[in-house]
Amino acid sequence: MSFKHMKTMLSYSGNTLRQSKINDARMLMNNQLMADPSYNPDMVFWKFGIKADEFEKIGVKTFDERYSSANGFTVLFNTLIDSPIVVGDIIYDKRRNIYWVCTESYNRDEILCAGKLTRCNYWMKWQGENEEIFEYPAFEINSTQYNSGETGNKTMTLGSSQHLITTVADKNTIPLNHGQRFFWDRNITNPTVFKITQNDTTAANYDKGLVKITITEDQYNPETDSIEEWLCDYKPQIRNAVTITYKGSPVLRIGGKKTITAATDGVISLWTVDNSNVAIISNGNTAEISCGNGEDYIGQSFKVTATLNTGETSVCEFTIVGGV
Repeated sequence: MSFKHMKTMLSYSGNTLRQSKINDARMLMNNQLMADPSYNPDMVFWKFGIKADEFEKIGVKTFDERYSSANGFTVLFNTLIDSPIVVGDIIYDKRRNIYWVCTESYNRDEILCAGKLTRCNYWMKWQGENEEIFEYPAFEINSTQYNSGETGNKTMTLGSSQHLITTVADKNTIPLNHGQRFFWDRNITNPTVFKITQNDTTAANYDKGLVKITITEDQYNPETDSIEEWLCDYKPQIRNAVTITYKGSPVLRIGGKKTITAATDGVISLWTVDNSNVAIISNGNTAEISCGNGEDYIGQSFKVTATLNTGETSVCEFTIVGGV
């Protein structure tokens, strides 16, 4: 045994025989994970609102993929104990372009994290009270039982099928209320509308947790439901306009200061300037720009950008001039 290997072994030794064996097993798992044929290098954590190229990578082995009519496609996984996948995590496989939701997760003797992923088969899309649009991958099954799938009267016939949706429980899915409506169909010409009749937020309240949402068929409303946007009860998003205003001409004198204001109904989250010779101090929807007293700055131009917290921007160009 080399001295380096002996030092590594000593660092993994525990205070008890059990802890020593656990540490040995962890080291073995860590050393062999990426070399295992079942290691998947293309798995990342999906999170709403995060750009795809910023998803966090996962070191994970996947194996024993199978299908059942009740649970769809599932696959078992192993990860390192210090980087687990927990119930409610949504995983994106970049190579296969598919999404999984973690429905089972276990601590195996403090050595590794093991569990089960269920393949998502649909995207649920809805609009919140503040007009923000949400899209979440989900696993859904048809849970209609013991009826013809239709109810009706002399006025109209309405399907009575129901589906059960499983996805992550978070600040956007937990508040989903009874009556929230979705398009739930692959027919994009004449799609079926569904509404929530139950949002069970507690049955799978482990780790991050899962919501179990029951939806039943509802009537399509051509006045409020937009097939083009794939949103029921659609409210067009109102974009805030923003314009930078100031007194006088678009100039800044050397050694001087100038106050500028963003005329908007929104909130400015960022002021920036593209010239290192110009300083900017922001104060909400106003800012102060200033320039040093350098003669060589005269004639330079620069742009100031005001950015709203909703993403809209306004840009204004100024020129540096000499003093009075």
